[in-house]
Amino acid sequence: MLQPGADPQAIRLQFQGASKVRISPEGDLLVNAGDSQIIQKKPFIYQNEPGTSKRRQIAGRFTLLAKNVVGVSVGKYDRAQPLVIDPAVVYGTYIGGNGTDQVMP
Repeated sequence: MLQPGADPQAIRLQFQGASKVRISPEGDLLVNAGDSQIIQKKPFIYQNEPGTSKRRQIAGRFTLLAKNVVGVSVGKYDRAQPLVIDPAVVYGTYIGGNGTDQVMP
C-alpha cells in the first residue's frame, strides 16, 4: 500500500540473476532464471472508497524500465487517499533452496 502523496513511479523491481524479464500480452510479468520461471499476474490496483468497504479499480500495468528492472505505471487516482498495488505470484517452477532468499525494499 502506498500512503497518500507517495509516488508509484518510484517503485522498482530488480531481478538479479534473471536471464529474461518480459511482460506478456495480458500484462503479466514473466521472469526466467535458468530452468525456472515466475509469473506475476498483472497488478490489481485499487483504492478503497472513503467510508465504505468498496474498492475502486485503477488502471495500471507493469513497465520494463531497463534490463531486469520493472516499474509500475498507474492511471488517474486520488492522490489524497492510499493506493493499493497488488501483484500476485501465480506460479514458480522453482523458488529457493540455498537459504539466501530475500525480499529487498
